Amino acid sequence: MHSPDSAPTPPPRTRKRSKPEPAAPHCHWVYVEPTLPPIPTPEQIAELRAAEAAANLIAEQARNRRSLPRRRRSCRVGTSYYAHADRCVPSLRLRGAWLAQLGIVGGDQLRVDVLPNAVLLTRIEPAALPPAKPCQ
Repeated sequence: MHSPDSAPTPPPRTRKRSKPEPAAPHCHWVYVEPTLPPIPTPEQIAELRAAEAAANLIAEQARNRRSLPRRRRSCRVGTSYYAHADRCVPSLRLRGAWLAQLGIVGGDQLRVDVLPNAVLLTRIEPAALPPAKPCQ
């Protein structure tokens, strides 16, 4: 058996067993139907469209008020140089979002009328323009 001079042998190693995982709870699916809003009547639809159109009109008018000049503006007439005539001529540049609000966009044709102490710019409708000549 054991001799008194020898050290006692340690007990054999045992592997720790992990605790068994608890069983997954039973899933129970529940179907939920969404509640639908009531269908609007034709009169309610017409009221909603009229209110939306009025709101759009008010917003458009507000945008137009912001972009149009609120007061008279003044500008300084500059000069440009005509190289072929070797002389300086008066020059005027107009730019701004207010031109687009007036319906004037890049590429439009303008008619310039000179009145006493005034210059009148009028946009020419594209249908009124003569057809462009083809390049040859």
